[in-house]
Amino acid sequence: MTRGDIVLVRSTRGAATKARPCVVVQRDSAGALPKLTVCPMTSQVDQENDLRPVVVPSQANGLIQVSQIEIDWILTEDLRYFGRRIGTVEPTVLAAIDTALRRWLDL
Repeated sequence: MTRGDIVLVRSTRGAATKARPCVVVQRDSAGALPKLTVCPMTSQVDQENDLRPVVVPSQANGLIQVSQIEIDWILTEDLRYFGRRIGTVEPTVLAAIDTALRRWLDL
């Protein structure tokens, strides 16, 4: 899995019991670690939250609904909680993720 991939993840935290799409945000140069850092996605789009980049479904990303990337819910999970890769975000969306992460983390 590489940065920008959309993968299904079943988190060990929170109330979610089903796998949900997440965007890999960890740098590719981190190597082969037993864990991966991602931002979850939600189909409950909040138009007023400009911190969360919006992703429109496409053949490349494999989504079926307009979704937002929850920059404010960064997760690092063990690889055993990861399912299949469903697609990858477009370069413009990855750039928006970078900007949003810098804003969220004040970098």
